Amino acid sequence: MIEWKAKELDNKNFFQEIEHPGYPVFVDFWAAWCPPCRMMDPVIEELAEEFKEKIMVRKLNTDLHRTVVNKLNISGIPTYIIFNKGKEVWRNVGAISKKKLIEAFQRCAN
Repeated sequence: MIEWKAKELDNKNFFQEIEHPGYPVFVDFWAAWCPPCRMMDPVIEELAEEFKEKIMVRKLNTDLHRTVVNKLNISGIPTYIIFNKGKEVWRNVGAISKKKLIEAFQRCAN
């Protein structure tokens, strides 16, 4: 069963999760000390509900999972990436408007 609510990822399950064959995967790269990350969190949760069964929403704490951060060259947070079958198809660094996120979700949704 797919978990549609924003699920926390780690170094061990990250690459397996983003390679989901049936749905694009949106990942929120965040940290607890980051005010823009906390500001965007309710928007991300809302979109996870709105786009369930179209896009899987996941989160990765950049302070705790440096292996993934380094491999993907994440240099600023929040960073948002949408993957389709493991390949990056969209990226944004920094807080973004809900409208722009919806546009990205709509473009990438199955």
